[in-house]
Amino acid sequence: MRHFPRILTALCLSLLLLTTACGDPDNEENLSACGANLRQLGSVLDMWAMDHQGQYPERLEELVPHYVKDEKLLICPSAGVNTYFAGYKRIPGVGGSPDTYVLSCHGANHRNQDVPPDFPQFTSDGALKMQ
Repeated sequence: MRHFPRILTALCLSLLLLTTACGDPDNEENLSACGANLRQLGSVLDMWAMDHQGQYPERLEELVPHYVKDEKLLICPSAGVNTYFAGYKRIPGVGGSPDTYVLSCHGANHRNQDVPPDFPQFTSDGALKMQ
């Protein structure tokens, strides 16, 4: 009985380390789903640009309802709300260069995965960035 507190402490520490190291699968799935939403929205933005002489919309809201039919695409799975409208920035082309954009999950919605605020980000060059 004398060693019971030590064993219990070691067991609790082991469980704590194990759960921290493994991470939460739901959070990881939500992060992946958020990245997939950003990629899909990037494809929708490219369709818009094809229809509008290579220019992206001023606001992401302009995609609804003609380009985004299912508004679930606009919901970050971790936040449970639309974080993408606030995370969209159109960068107009200068001197004949094409428009570009940055689309991010606005806020600190994936902090459990050590992802900084306003990430993941998807850019018009097709890159998905986690940090």
